[in-house]
Amino acid sequence: QPACRAVGKGRVLRDRAVLRDELPPDFAVVHADGAAPAVDWIHRVAVDRDIYFVSNHGTRPASFTARFRTAHPSAEVWDPVTCVRRVVSVRGEGVREVALELPAHGSAFVVFADAPAHRGPVRPQEHAGRQEVAGPWTLRFDPAWGGPSNALALAELKDWTSFDDPGIRHYSGTAVYRCTFDAPAGCPQGPKHGDAGAACLDLGAVSDIAEVVLNGRDLSVAWTAPYRLPCGAALREKGNVLEIRVTNLWPNRLMFDAGLPAEQRLTRTSINPWKPSDTPLPSGLLGPVALRW
Repeated sequence: QPACRAVGKGRVLRDRAVLRDELPPDFAVVHADGAAPAVDWIHRVAVDRDIYFVSNHGTRPASFTARFRTAHPSAEVWDPVTCVRRVVSVRGEGVREVALELPAHGSAFVVFADAPAHRGPVRPQEHAGRQEVAGPWTLRFDPAWGGPSNALALAELKDWTSFDDPGIRHYSGTAVYRCTFDAPAGCPQGPKHGDAGAACLDLGAVSDIAEVVLNGRDLSVAWTAPYRLPCGAALREKGNVLEIRVTNLWPNRLMFDAGLPAEQRLTRTSINPWKPSDTPLPSGLLGPVALRW
């Protein structure tokens, strides 16, 4: 019997081996730097383009080459967090290969078309310079939610759950970090570098959400990896004042309140599944915080 025969507008393939030869996978990871990433995907076919949504389900950044089954020769990567579009290089015919880098739990749209839809400047994926914002830091908690009344001086950033003070270890709410730093030589700053691609603040690890203010200007909210926000025109050469307001989840305080008499508790909920013996969840600005450009 023939391996393949025409039926109407389609074809009938004799067995799976022929199917593999005739029809390559719609998506596949063909090379990865390090361990194979936990990648998931979905594909939508539009009139003039193929749109793939690719997500990293791992807790670490993933760098890999993906293979897409599409006839369109041009590709862009669309960042769903920053809305930045990048034109990327494509290899192969019929099956296209594109190198991707996704942050922990990050995702991207890979859009294939006959020609790039984005006509603006192509933004580089990597940053050329980096300098750590090492502190020292001041950290202030809200005493109304069990935190200490005085600001703390920190030589380095650390998890709130590592403090001996139970008011910090089990704190749930917002705390404010503050430090000053100078921008290094060669780092673009000032109004003429208001473009989002000039310099950014990389907060490192955050548990769980951070509102960032630089020199009195709101840089927006960082709520997901890689926790980076563009500095825009706020950055200056000397004496930058950085304020980061970090809010965590409330299980840590629920754990603590579960061991207190009702009249001493700060939280109120109809159901508290947490116990005083439970391990508190990581909280705060964990860093390292760095300036990238």
